Amino acid sequence: MRAVMSGKLATSKPQAGVAALRSIGTPVLVREQAYDGLRDAIVNGQLPPGTRLVERELCEALGVSRTSLREALRRLEAQRLIQVEGRRGPTVARLTRDQASQIYTLRKYLEGELFDRLARLTDPANLTELTAAFDSFHHAVNDQDVARAVEVMVEFYAVATRMPSVDVIEEVLSELTARVSYLRYRTMSRPGRMEQSLREIRAIVEAVAAGDPERARAAAVEHIDKAATIALKLLDN
Repeated sequence: MRAVMSGKLATSKPQAGVAALRSIGTPVLVREQAYDGLRDAIVNGQLPPGTRLVERELCEALGVSRTSLREALRRLEAQRLIQVEGRRGPTVARLTRDQASQIYTLRKYLEGELFDRLARLTDPANLTELTAAFDSFHHAVNDQDVARAVEVMVEFYAVATRMPSVDVIEEVLSELTARVSYLRYRTMSRPGRMEQSLREIRAIVEAVAAGDPERARAAAVEHIDKAATIALKLLDN
């Protein structure tokens, strides 16, 4: 894992809790970096479920104002990564097995439809970007860099949903991105899962490139099914 620095994940020995956060200084997009830093710390487990998020501690750790921090917390709450429980204040949310199951069910349908449509469109520019994102994922897998792999997969789906004909699919999937990344970090941390994912994503890209919508849909569904099996088993434990 990585410690959070400047809103990104930096290579160093991981710490848990607020101590893992680092001041982000005074860049132009302080609010955005405060959000990125907290989101990454939740996704990679440095701030585990149930952790209380105390404003004073977070402001000191990140070097941001309460205004910037509160905006970041509001965004995280909207993405269901944190929850506000009365007088206890914000805490890192717990993703239940049932919630994860619902997410994978939605993804299976939406992503099957997404890659089916992309295969029918066979847009050269989109395919070039999709292939480049896949290549970045390949490099992350070769480096055994889980955090980078998760980050690149967000980019991969951002490219895949950029076409106008999949705008509604993009709207729904974007609402799930943070929680999908949370689950993806855990599944890809399992031995062999990154390599398996690489084969699955390659099959999707090859089917899209071949203009084969049926194969693209099947490859996408297989990818989700295998990820779901691992994630739900982890949540059972």
